[in-house]
Amino acid sequence: MDFIYASIGKQAAVVTLGVAFAIIFAVILWRARGLKTTINRKLLLLIVVVVGLYWSWSFKIVAERIHILEYGLLGYWIARDLLKGRINIVAGTLTILVLLAFAFLDESFQYFLPYRVFDLRDIAFNLAGGAWGACLFLIKKQHCSAELYP
Repeated sequence: MDFIYASIGKQAAVVTLGVAFAIIFAVILWRARGLKTTINRKLLLLIVVVVGLYWSWSFKIVAERIHILEYGLLGYWIARDLLKGRINIVAGTLTILVLLAFAFLDESFQYFLPYRVFDLRDIAFNLAGGAWGACLFLIKKQHCSAELYP
């Protein structure tokens, strides 16, 4: 992030991130309009998206905001790949374990980098972001036909 701050400034980086959030939100809304489901399910998807984006935007550290989005996307993809068949406890547990492994590896690498630290809170935030993405997939999967999956 220091490179981005030095290149365009902190304020421009925050504005750019805000625009990225708005684009992500708009794409999700655009995709949700085509879902073959009830208005209640679309509203549930919208609420989960808004809560996740609001939560990630509430962090003061810009890098943490990005991590929530990154792990949200990772959680969505992991859930999509592991829950292809039916939703069950084993696949759900495996999804959480894979997310936990990625978060732990991410923090473990930071332990060896200068000016970085291993922080259990970051693992928890990354895991929560991944769970957010997996929840978005589950809302979509249970109420959509197979041809709508990306």
